[in-house]
Order: sequence, then structure tokens, then C-alpha cells
Amino acid sequence: MKHRDLLPGRQFLGRVEKGEDMLEAFTGFARRQQIRLATITGIGALQKARISMYDQEKKSYNVMEINEETELTALLGNLSLKDGEIFCHLHATLTDADGKAWGGHVCDGCIVFALEFEIRELMGEDFHRMPDEDTGLALWEM
Repeated sequence: MKHRDLLPGRQFLGRVEKGEDMLEAFTGFARRQQIRLATITGIGALQKARISMYDQEKKSYNVMEINEETELTALLGNLSLKDGEIFCHLHATLTDADGKAWGGHVCDGCIVFALEFEIRELMGEDFHRMPDEDTGLALWEM
């Protein structure tokens, strides 16, 4: 296990507006607030969603299109740097009216119906995502 010690920074509570793309909203907010490292949590509902699961053998993402209303029962993620730019990495658990659940990596195209969030900024050395040969993912360089 590798880690770095960090200090708490600013804390934000807010909401993403109806019709916004979730990833674009968080990335834009982070850029405007100059947040380089943070955790994100949230709850709400989506009009439609695109989430994915990473195929560890093929080292590629399998995208699921969910073209129906879903409840966003859990949103967890972080903000850090990738290729020198703010990168928003989110995972979500979604449910439909029958309680069927989906979960995975949030992709572009998750359109918000309502979303309340908390962002906790962290202060310390920047975390940069770099290609990891073993996994094929862009992981934090430690």
C-alpha cells in the first residue's frame, strides 16, 4: 500500500442543475474553483446514464447505456490531474423503479435530473494519473 498524508481544504455543498452532463458539471466546477485534488460524493436522479465496467483481461471498458430514469443512490469519486488537466473519476450505483441496480464507472452522457453533492478539497502534493502497465489504467503515481 502506498499513500500520502494530506490536509483538509475547502468543502463545497451544492447541486448540479437539471439537464447538465454530470462529468462536465464537476470538471467545470473544479476548473473554476481551481480544485486540483478532492473527493466527491452525491445522491440524486438521472434522466439517462452511461456507465461502464472495466474488462481486466481485455483492458478496455464495456459501456452500458441506460435510457430510462434512474435513482442515483450512491456517487463516489475524486478529482486529480491527468495529462496536466483536471480529471474527474466517478463511480455510481443507479436503481430503476423496480429496484434493479446498475453500477460502474461514470461516462460522459449521464444527464442529471437532480443531484446534490459534496466536494472535499485536499491540500498537499498533486496526484497525477499515469499509465499503469499492469492494469492498463491511468492510476495515481505514488
